Amino acid sequence: MAAPDLTPADSRRLGIENLTGNTEHESAAFKSFDFVSGFDEAIYKEAKPHFDALLAGFQAAGKTLADFYRFLTENFGEGIKVYAVQFAKDEQLTSFLWRRNAPYQNSTGDAYLKTAEIQLTGYKMMFQVSGQRQMLRAPFPPSVLSDVELDELVYRLDMCMPFDGIIADLKNWDIGLYDFLAYDWYFQAVFGDESDVDGCAEQLAEFFLQKCSEYEMDYNQQGDEQWFEEHVLEQSNEFLRSWRRNVVARYGFGLPPK
Repeated sequence: MAAPDLTPADSRRLGIENLTGNTEHESAAFKSFDFVSGFDEAIYKEAKPHFDALLAGFQAAGKTLADFYRFLTENFGEGIKVYAVQFAKDEQLTSFLWRRNAPYQNSTGDAYLKTAEIQLTGYKMMFQVSGQRQMLRAPFPPSVLSDVELDELVYRLDMCMPFDGIIADLKNWDIGLYDFLAYDWYFQAVFGDESDVDGCAEQLAEFFLQKCSEYEMDYNQQGDEQWFEEHVLEQSNEFLRSWRRNVVARYGFGLPPK
């Protein structure tokens, strides 16, 4: 049987019946591998095409990384999880199963088009949570959304944040950027002009360094303060740009990046 959270229609669309118990193909796919004896590079290499095929189906069905993990462990045992985690790392998957470093849909890399793209996505997301057509104007969504609608928008945006890199560790400390940084910074960082990203990254880097001191987190293993500050700024910039890419990939108007 398919995992409980997947409907029969999902199963047919994903071709899950070919992997879960009734066909000869299943015996030649995941269930033919020994996933119980720890991670094995040879097994992973052989199984990877099957992960690729299953991923495409889960993406098409709008499933999440958690759904992907749950389906695999419930159908093929806990031993498969280390392989699934390695696959997610290799493919740089976000929580919504899109590849983290995928480029913007526009091919020119033009800052104006990137700004237009993320702001159009913002309009679309505001309409989704409010049912009304809203414009992004200073101080952005808080001026036009109810508290409930705003909470839903922030939740969706937070779910698009990258989960790797040192800036993502803020979440492990229960430090939400919307809660701890001003909301105008938050929405400027994700929906603002492309030219605003560097300035927002500087503020984020300063905030991260403050929290490192406050929480006594020793990330600066080299003991070089100048290098560490530059590293944090670089990580902050990449975090924000990846976040914006993820938002467009998940909620934008174009097809998901490949």
